[in-house]
Amino acid sequence: MFDVVVPAARREVAFSALAHHCHLLTEKPLADTPANARAIVKRARQAGRVHAVVQNRRYVANVRRIRRFLDSGAIGAPTSIHADFFVAPHFGGFREEMRHVLLLAWRSIPLTPRATW
Repeated sequence: MFDVVVPAARREVAFSALAHHCHLLTEKPLADTPANARAIVKRARQAGRVHAVVQNRRYVANVRRIRRFLDSGAIGAPTSIHADFFVAPHFGGFREEMRHVLLLAWRSIPLTPRATW
């Protein structure tokens, strides 16, 4: 199942999908609170289902090209990478209300990577 609901609705939707034995692909952020994020991860593990959060730029051609260039060693080992977003759109809603909308899962939950579906 592909979950694109707002974070405040995510826990209920994720629990329902997992109860129906679905694997779940979720838009970021994982949840609206660290407690809800932990509950979703726990429920997915209990259900034996994969729950993954979308990282939509991972396979973009230009990003992959940069990765290959860095991996080639042409400039040595990178010591830091900086990314600037020059457009700062404000969509309102949860993005404006949550303190760290994109860092919730990464900072709050110890996750074990899983590569199987």
